[in-house]
Amino acid sequence: MDKEKLLWIIFLGGNVYDLIFSFIVWYLFPGYIIEQNHILGFLWNVNLPQWLNYLYSVVGLIMIKILLFVGVYWWTRLFIRVGTKGWIGLLPFVGITLFVDVYDVWVLLSSLGYTFF
Repeated sequence: MDKEKLLWIIFLGGNVYDLIFSFIVWYLFPGYIIEQNHILGFLWNVNLPQWLNYLYSVVGLIMIKILLFVGVYWWTRLFIRVGTKGWIGLLPFVGITLFVDVYDVWVLLSSLGYTFF
C-alpha cells in the first residue's frame, strides 16, 4: 500500500472515530459539548430542548467533517498537480486528526477521575 492511501485511511478512520466517540460521549455526558468542544459549543442553543440541541450538534459535526474531507481532497490534488507527492499535503491533517482523537480520550478519562502522571 502506498503512503497516500495509508494516510487517507488514517485520516478518514480518525475522523470517523472522532464522530462516533463524540456521539457516544455527548449522549452520556450532555454538558461535555459546551465545556470541551468550543467549536460545537456555538451550535448549542440554550432555548431549545436538550435532545434537539444534541441532534443539531451531531448534524453540525457531520457537516463540518464533510467540508473538511472535501477541502483536504482538493488540497492533496493541488499538491499532485504542482508535482510534489500528494502524501506530503496530507501529513498536517493526519497529525491534527490523531492529536484531536488522543486529546478527546484524554479529556474524557481525566474527567472520569483517571490520572496519568
